[in-house]
Amino acid sequence: MRLQALTLPTTYSVMPGRSQEALAAYDQAFKLEPTWVTKDNLNHEYGFALVKAGELEKGARYLIRIVDLEQAAGAPLACLARPLPG
Repeated sequence: MRLQALTLPTTYSVMPGRSQEALAAYDQAFKLEPTWVTKDNLNHEYGFALVKAGELEKGARYLIRIVDLEQAAGAPLACLARPLPG
């Protein structure tokens, strides 16, 4: 169940015209496990899914928040995403 909860939103996010379904699947996955919203590459996938779905402002705010969290944790390449518009 947990693997499927992560696979479904990722799959939808790369399929043309399925952005809203991807966001709904991410929301369900994050309800199942709230810590996933800031975990590994899922946070980046979710941020770009927001942008792809046309939620540019929300996506930019989310990605900037993730970059800030990564910088605080000492992630070496987090600063590369900082120039995103937002």
